[in-house]
Amino acid sequence: LSRTIDYLETRPDLDSDKIAFYGISNGAAYASTVPAIEERIKATIVSSCGLSKWYDFACQFNFSPRVKIPVLMITGKYDSKILVEKRARPLFDLFGTPENNKHFKIYETGHAVWFNYEWKKDTLDFLDRYFGPSK
Repeated sequence: LSRTIDYLETRPDLDSDKIAFYGISNGAAYASTVPAIEERIKATIVSSCGLSKWYDFACQFNFSPRVKIPVLMITGKYDSKILVEKRARPLFDLFGTPENNKHFKIYETGHAVWFNYEWKKDTLDFLDRYFGPSK
């Protein structure tokens, strides 16, 4: 990921000061470590994820409090893989981001919140809030 950001910084047509991490499901488990290590990431979006049985718990517990950037966590109320109150909310609470920059959204869906159109608006609104409207 860092090498990818290195490349993005060479592109005059991209604003490398406005990089967000977006992770879905198992890929979102990295939202607890990657933004804590890679300082060029300025916001993170976590979709359908929580404390993981597959990803190293130690990483989530040790790195999540070090994430200080804006966080949007989106999850489905009926997700049978990621129980909201047992796995999603505890991970969200671990993030070290100030409360005014932490956003937790629950949709009337299962695991695949990306099929719900409301998440698209919320995600774009989140990015606009922290990066400004896209050009």
